Amino acid sequence: MSEPQLNKDQINKLSELVSASGSLVVTPECSADALNLWAKDFTSWPSMQHLGFTLQFTPTGASTIIINPLTAIHRGGRGQEAVNGAIISGIVDGAIATVGFAHFPENICGTVQLSTSILRPVFGSALYAYGIVVKRTKQMVFCEARVFDSEWRLCATGTGIVAASDKPR
Repeated sequence: MSEPQLNKDQINKLSELVSASGSLVVTPECSADALNLWAKDFTSWPSMQHLGFTLQFTPTGASTIIINPLTAIHRGGRGQEAVNGAIISGIVDGAIATVGFAHFPENICGTVQLSTSILRPVFGSALYAYGIVVKRTKQMVFCEARVFDSEWRLCATGTGIVAASDKPR
């Protein structure tokens, strides 16, 4: 089975939606090839495969987590069609963590603060999360994420901080 990928029009749509928010985007210093290798590695992790997460980076270095298709494991309990809040929080963390890791490719790092706001129930067949860095210090990046449904409606937002340790990966 091939992994879902965003086409150029979808990437442009996400970029347009995030740009409309007025956030300043800080581009990582690593190459597009390094980002693509990191995305392939992340997507191969057993936990990411179980959740159906696929990571892709945009040309500007923003992270995109894709769940396509949404399945029963993504839905709420008791036969609900809406996506479970834990999945939404997880995709927000994934988008924030991966764009943050891209800024510290040589160091062990992780999400140290995460806040998610769910704006509407998520229905449909796919979920897209877009992560950007809005500020960087020597050992931390401050990130934002936006989550869109298959109709490109904004469904959730998030903020987070990714911190790098002094230890190499």
